Amino acid sequence: MSVESLAQPKVETNPELQPFFPDIPKIPYPIALNILQNMNNQEIQEIRRVSKTWNKVINILKPEIESKSKFIRLLNSMIGDFYNKEKFQQLKTFYNSLSSNLKLEFIHLKNKMNDTILRPAAQIKDSEFIFEILSQLNFQNRKKCILSPNNDGITPFHIATLTFDDKKIVGNVREQVT
Repeated sequence: MSVESLAQPKVETNPELQPFFPDIPKIPYPIALNILQNMNNQEIQEIRRVSKTWNKVINILKPEIESKSKFIRLLNSMIGDFYNKEKFQQLKTFYNSLSSNLKLEFIHLKNKMNDTILRPAAQIKDSEFIFEILSQLNFQNRKKCILSPNNDGITPFHIATLTFDDKKIVGNVREQVT
């Protein structure tokens, strides 16, 4: 047996069959032909419809996926640098640019240290922003967010209430929110 006979044969592809197989960029022609020959017209139309629908769904979700990725990247950039007002301002500006549905979802997103957006807000002492975030949630979710510990066991409430005056401010915010 020669080495040439063991080599893989060159696979033919047919660009005309691509609309039927959008997830497989270069499906071998014989395989594609065999699949299509064994399908009836209704099955072929269903494949086309599903692939078009899938592409529409991907296009709809792509901005949300990219936004989520950017938000987590900004949140991760603040690990160990929570007092950096410039980075926090970028995160806050990005958060405020989101739709209200995404804001509600992104409140619960966490960085590598298990911190939500409330951690840097508490570090910077931005009580207005904390109030804005918490006021969007029902009581149970508010309590969960403000008392949710990170990997170090620290909660946004602990951070925001380091002094008696801080406790009064956060207490007033909590009273207004509840």
